[in-house]
Amino acid sequence: MDSHLGVWTNSLSAYVSKLNDAGHSMIKMSFENSGDTFYSVMTMACPGFFVEFITDSDSGLDTWEYTLVDEPRLDFSSWTQPSTSQDTIVKVSRATTMIDEMVDFYTNVIGGTVLSRTTSTDGTEFAVVKLTYADAQIQFVNRPATAGQTFTVLDLETYVNSVHDTYVKSTNCGFDQYADHHWAYDSMNTITLSEISEKLEAGGHKYRWFGLP
Repeated sequence: MDSHLGVWTNSLSAYVSKLNDAGHSMIKMSFENSGDTFYSVMTMACPGFFVEFITDSDSGLDTWEYTLVDEPRLDFSSWTQPSTSQDTIVKVSRATTMIDEMVDFYTNVIGGTVLSRTTSTDGTEFAVVKLTYADAQIQFVNRPATAGQTFTVLDLETYVNSVHDTYVKSTNCGFDQYADHHWAYDSMNTITLSEISEKLEAGGHKYRWFGLP
């Protein structure tokens, strides 16, 4: 569930009502920042795909149902609350055991800055990165596997990377189904694809070229 999409909304209570009516399970959380309390609801859109709705308003909420967590659900160090009343994507989050590698890739290869690196009381590591030309935050979470787990985040990472290694043959040959689990980054024509490909080549990263009509 650390792999999810984060959406800022001014209508969390409306979503809670819709989710209840549709019979969807939810995890209700609250968290604090600089004396302010925020509320979020995590739910599953379909098996394996999670969405977290976040707000600073307790309007219409039964706040006693929201568990206070010691986790940075959103980084507020350079936070500008969306001015629009429409829902806004504010983060994309991924579970990983390779948090240092992720930070290095998204700062030095893609181009961005680290907003925060924190560790919660249970040992979970969080890293939040802001890409240079994006508003949404990228959050990486390394949550220690509990004892007795038979399939961990490390197992998933190892398996997916083995599929990439097997089927991605070159920069224009091979595309496996797990490559569809990705983010898109529009640098607003500021960064060229050639610049990125040179960095990917230098770092030994697998990548694919695509042409769109």
